Amino acid sequence: MPRNRDETRIYNKNKFKLGLFGMNCSGGLSLTKAPERWDASWDNNVKAAKLADEAGLEFLLPIGRWHGYQGESDTTISAMAASG
Repeated sequence: MPRNRDETRIYNKNKFKLGLFGMNCSGGLSLTKAPERWDASWDNNVKAAKLADEAGLEFLLPIGRWHGYQGESDTTISAMAASG
């Protein structure tokens, strides 16, 4: 566990940071009705975060939005709050 921010992965020497975006929204950032689209459940987010950590990704960036796009592929149907 890092003791200060300089020891966290986001402050490493890599100038090009890699991360995962929008995992807290159903479908992620894909507006699709495909049955296998991303399920933004707590368990799936924990699994994805652990895989990202093991792969060495530098960040996870949740979507902070309170109004969806509506329609059948609305990404906020099952969105988890992005609070810290």
